[in-house]
Amino acid sequence: MTKQEVFKLLAMIETVYPLCITKDETVSHWFELCSQLDFEKVMGKLRNHIRKSPYPPAIADIAGFPSIYEQEEDSYKKISWLKEYTLK
Repeated sequence: MTKQEVFKLLAMIETVYPLCITKDETVSHWFELCSQLDFEKVMGKLRNHIRKSPYPPAIADIAGFPSIYEQEEDSYKKISWLKEYTLK
């Protein structure tokens, strides 16, 4: 994610959550932590967060990593596939 994309992300958060005010050091921290993340995935997570929560997100909420639920679901699919494969 570029610094410009971090600005867009934080601007969207400020627009939706008016009590959330971004300081210069906040931008630096978010850029440092989000520089390796995919902007489109993070924005998708942010949009989902906005639909569900009246509170501003933490980085972990929108980082674009699979949630624990998604990881468990993937593990279940892999196990199901493995069982099916080994039973043949």
